Amino acid sequence: MERKKITAILLLTFFTVTYIIPPSASFASKEEYLMEDLAEDPNDHTQNRITTTELEAKTEREYKEEKRKNKSIKEKQEFTLDADNVTFDEQNSIATAVGHAVVTDGNTVMLAEKIVYYTDINLVEAYAPSENSEIIIKDKKSELRGKHLRYDANTGRGELTTPHGEADKMYFVATKAISLKHAEAAKQGFVPKSRSKRRDPNSSVSVWENAKMTSCDAEEPHYHMETKRVIVVPGEKTILKRPRLYYGKRLIFTYPFDMTIGRSNRQLNPAIGYDSDLGIGLGVKGRFDYDEFGKFDVWAMSWFRDTNDPRFETKLRYEIELLDGLSLYGKLNRLYNKRDDVIRWRPEYGLNYRKHGWDMNLRVTKYELLSTRQRIGEESIEHNLSRQPEFSVTTPNIYGGALGNVMLKAVWGKYQEADFGADNADWIERFGYGVQYTSPSNLKLSIFSPYFGANLMRYKYSGYEKIQQVWNAWVGLNYQIGAFLFNSSYYWRNQQGTSPMSWDRFEDNRNFFQSLSFKLPFGDQYNKWFFALRGGYSAVDKRIAEMRYVLTFIRHCMTFQLWCKEYYTNYDLKVGFTFFINAKPEQKISFGGGDDAAYYAVPSSIDM
Repeated sequence: MERKKITAILLLTFFTVTYIIPPSASFASKEEYLMEDLAEDPNDHTQNRITTTELEAKTEREYKEEKRKNKSIKEKQEFTLDADNVTFDEQNSIATAVGHAVVTDGNTVMLAEKIVYYTDINLVEAYAPSENSEIIIKDKKSELRGKHLRYDANTGRGELTTPHGEADKMYFVATKAISLKHAEAAKQGFVPKSRSKRRDPNSSVSVWENAKMTSCDAEEPHYHMETKRVIVVPGEKTILKRPRLYYGKRLIFTYPFDMTIGRSNRQLNPAIGYDSDLGIGLGVKGRFDYDEFGKFDVWAMSWFRDTNDPRFETKLRYEIELLDGLSLYGKLNRLYNKRDDVIRWRPEYGLNYRKHGWDMNLRVTKYELLSTRQRIGEESIEHNLSRQPEFSVTTPNIYGGALGNVMLKAVWGKYQEADFGADNADWIERFGYGVQYTSPSNLKLSIFSPYFGANLMRYKYSGYEKIQQVWNAWVGLNYQIGAFLFNSSYYWRNQQGTSPMSWDRFEDNRNFFQSLSFKLPFGDQYNKWFFALRGGYSAVDKRIAEMRYVLTFIRHCMTFQLWCKEYYTNYDLKVGFTFFINAKPEQKISFGGGDDAAYYAVPSSIDM
């Protein structure tokens, strides 16, 4: 009865979020939508806009003052300046271009009705004097528009008023945008100083003040975020200072920390879930990225199976790069072991080296919570394992070609199982070595894409004569029939010998998996539904052992997922809800609980 209530609540929440929240009002364009109410901001520079004549007079005064103070200005850079009419005041070293004026500086192109270039100090002023005209600034990754631009070619610093446009695949509207070289951005504290030394000194950083932004390309964006400052490091990350998230025109919540969108960043977000042993869970998860000072991952969850005695779990992980490819990390977890019915702290620290195909790890753990499941559908068995230390190494491919890939692996360590409070158990030394083969990745037979592989590991234990040998092999097919995407796979394990430790005592196994993903026959261009399921059949137990389901709703730039996992041998149910904002094509902002089953939720090869 409890499982039915939980499922009903999650379904009701899912459909409420996806349908009841109203869409935004109608606007003529995305810029109009984002610009609405922007002038109400007390820091809005457009409220004190001055005329073009006043701006030119102000610029002339600043120019004379700067020329008087700075007697040793750099040699001017090469510029291309073109327009319908170009005049040059030789006495004051001022070039004025009027009518379809264009300045080209490297990869950056500036277009305006009027451009004034102070040649002896390399200062460019661009104006859009008429009401309907705008300055346009283009480079390889952005196109920005505004009313006035001041650009210092010596430092690479540019300032654009009333900017809007696209930068690094995000749409922006702001009161002011500043562009500066990475080294200068580091001096001003926008990015870390030491990181700037690793870059091209001519690379740029953009800073947007009082900004609204979205990645939704609809004329009426389904979501947007508002923040006092945005820092854009092109091609790497976008940092938002405590942004407010809106769905349409409705405020959803204010984010309490800075949000970082990037390939290696996961912002701190709410997380929800359900576990049949712990009940409903509410918490947070995410990452704080401190650049050269390392990365800090946080996961914290309170479980409410017993509302009078909630159980709190957390996973904390810090990692810092010491040398190229070499990282130091430390973990501190507080996790519940349902086998012992105990929550305890579980520290771990070590070194990782990953470079040129090598993967090496040296680690020390204390009471590590290790879950093992010998067969699908079975309830996992949890162990308290200490490693002091363990060293593992995986080689690059010793063979890689048309016939597949072959690599070697070895592991050595000392281990202690502390199950049921047995802190004085014997330490056992283990040494393992083996080989792995995987098929080529580009195989194709008609509609089928096959894959296969195998590995062999042999383990020796101190004080024990027996050797444990484990063979694993797998074969699978990806294929599509009409609108349905399938995956069929078979997994086989053969074990010989035994281990004196229960956590690595393997058993023979035979499993068959079948997954199916397809687009549901309703929705429209901006509202799409997908359903996916995967079943696992145990050939040893001769029955269906597990099922996984994912219902996915994509509303243009947002994705909602409801997922469920069921294990049937010792019944175990896990349910969760996840909300994604597709911030960039390769990046997502996620809210809610994630799940490893979600990877097959949306068929990648089916027409979206």
